[in-house]
Amino acid sequence: MDRIAATVHTIESPPPLRDSWRGTLAEFFATYVVPWWPPPDRIAAWTEAAIAWHQRPDCLLLVRGSADKGWLHRASGRRIVFTDNAPGIWILLRARDAGADPVCWPDLIEGGRLPVLKMRSGGRPDRPWTHATTALSHHDANVLWSSGLKHCHIFDLRGRPGHRLTQRSLRNLALMNYFVFPNGIKHFRTEREGWSDEKNATDLGESRTVCDYALHELILRVRSVAPDLPERFLSAAGAVMPSKPEGELRIRIERRDSPAAMTLGARGRTLKSTSASQSPQATRRETNTRLWTLRRDSRAHCHGVVDLSESPLYLDLSWRPDSHGDTINVGIFRLDLHALLAGGYIRPDPVGSGGTRVRLRVVMTNDGRFYIQTKRNEPSSLLV
Repeated sequence: MDRIAATVHTIESPPPLRDSWRGTLAEFFATYVVPWWPPPDRIAAWTEAAIAWHQRPDCLLLVRGSADKGWLHRASGRRIVFTDNAPGIWILLRARDAGADPVCWPDLIEGGRLPVLKMRSGGRPDRPWTHATTALSHHDANVLWSSGLKHCHIFDLRGRPGHRLTQRSLRNLALMNYFVFPNGIKHFRTEREGWSDEKNATDLGESRTVCDYALHELILRVRSVAPDLPERFLSAAGAVMPSKPEGELRIRIERRDSPAAMTLGARGRTLKSTSASQSPQATRRETNTRLWTLRRDSRAHCHGVVDLSESPLYLDLSWRPDSHGDTINVGIFRLDLHALLAGGYIRPDPVGSGGTRVRLRVVMTNDGRFYIQTKRNEPSSLLV
């Protein structure tokens, strides 16, 4: 029996997410996030193995990104394989079920046993797969996806000024950088209630506040078996210990196809269809779409006339600070125009006409939120 499997633990089965949940960040983590983490000694063992591996000057680096995923090549004198999220999902699940031993880390990486992609393919003729003997299994992929969950990273995996390739690889492979959260793009609408982030990401799994809270919850568990490991991980990963957010911050999570989530029809982000074979809904989405860019220096609002027959209308919203600033995409929102009109969030055009034409207005507030509102001091509906 291997070393990890010899340690007896009762692994808590995470409860299924309800269609609608509302409460504090601390309550949500205790019920739905913490049960996805392995026992503290396994978190420590897998993180120690990742740190030790990246201290080797000749270690193979698995870095998130690039179009040439799965291809073994050299950059800056190092061997690198670019990956998707497969390594992190596999490591999390094997730490939970004790299906692999972190002592075997060199063989897992060099021998290609650690999946680097979610789906195996031959690649382009001039870019065949040259690393990993398998892809993430269908079973492993569905453990999270079938429940509408996503594998999240606490610290960013992308290349940033000052981040070395070894630090990016460590962030990709260290279990202390992982947590599981509802997929706020595809399956759930995730919202803050009465608080905001610096960037207010639509998907709370990408929220800096939520990520910082996840880190402190992980540290609390790991310190019980490896008191100095959190600081060593942060140092090796090129990260800084953040302040712990208040656990009493409130959040709201609604499944996208639940009645509660669809009542207003103007909350959260959906995916734009790019598939050649589209469902009827996707085809309608392409037809009834508005692409609007709001300028903050121009009264911080934008508006236009639409027809009720276009409902549901898909609003692809972006904003820019001024005529010279970069354009930032906010998201694509599904708008139930009839519900918005009934709630007084949009108005007939012209006023009092009683026809099917209505004026839709979006306003950006000083705290970076976006609302649908006919004019100042009138009822407003939060977009994000």
